[in-house]
Amino acid sequence: MDFLAENKQDIKPEISIVSLIDVVLLLLVFFMLTTNFVLQSGIEVKLPQAKQAVEKPATELMVTITRNGKIFLNRQPIKLGELAAVLKQRVKKSSGNELLVIRADKRVQHGKVVQIMDLAKGAGIERLAIGTEASR
Repeated sequence: MDFLAENKQDIKPEISIVSLIDVVLLLLVFFMLTTNFVLQSGIEVKLPQAKQAVEKPATELMVTITRNGKIFLNRQPIKLGELAAVLKQRVKKSSGNELLVIRADKRVQHGKVVQIMDLAKGAGIERLAIGTEASR
């Protein structure tokens, strides 16, 4: 009656990794679909440097001021006179807790940045941030 002893020696444990591969591929597809790669190309701005850099929050409102004074709202060119009206419309459509990030070239005059901050406050935006790049 050595049937059990012979069978124990012939059984080799196997680990099936097919289901593990399925899970890994599903996770890969999930992360590829939900990750957004934000590339800020097209508008050349040299941001001032700051040692205490904060990670960029996800925001819909970003005003960019180039070296030559051109203004962009979310990468779309806009005139200074139109900016206040557009910001007011955005505040009315949103929850009222908008964050406006001002990305100004470091060679732009301070008065231009303050002027845009004033327009934003007048439009009802309470949260303002200045875009910088991390110092090296």
